[in-house]
Amino acid sequence: MAVETDLRVATELGDERGDPVTFVGAQQSLSNTASSGLDTVERLPAPEAFDIASGRIEKGTAAALRFAVLGMHDARPVCVLEHVTRLRPDLGPDWPQPAGQGCYRVQITGEPNYTVDMQLLGTDGDHNTAGLKATAMRLVNAVEAVVAAPPGLLTALDLPLITGRGLIC
Repeated sequence: MAVETDLRVATELGDERGDPVTFVGAQQSLSNTASSGLDTVERLPAPEAFDIASGRIEKGTAAALRFAVLGMHDARPVCVLEHVTRLRPDLGPDWPQPAGQGCYRVQITGEPNYTVDMQLLGTDGDHNTAGLKATAMRLVNAVEAVVAAPPGLLTALDLPLITGRGLIC
């Protein structure tokens, strides 16, 4: 059973309603092709106090988060972005768990069906480092296209496909 608690730990901070704000860009991108919205937000409390690299998590405070952003078309979900964050692997055992630590799972349901698990790992052994580098790489490689674009706010949909061309020597 999910318990609503104040989520002010890890990186998934909420807005004034407590909804996750990290994936607002994804929700806005979905809304360009279909109606979208935040479906459900579940939070699990820490069963006891424990420590993580960024500090102490007290008993009863938020220790796991699960939410979904739905892209709807004709009243049915056609694209679902589901996110699960756990501060410990034993939290939310009934929630989806791809293989490995720091893993991203992409599931495409159709004909054929695909499930791809991607485990990010930095050279320092930290999955978070790899995720930060992957995010930064896209931004750094987009600089040329952003500079060439007309003034104004841009989304990934306004830019050409950003590649790492010319990086292999």
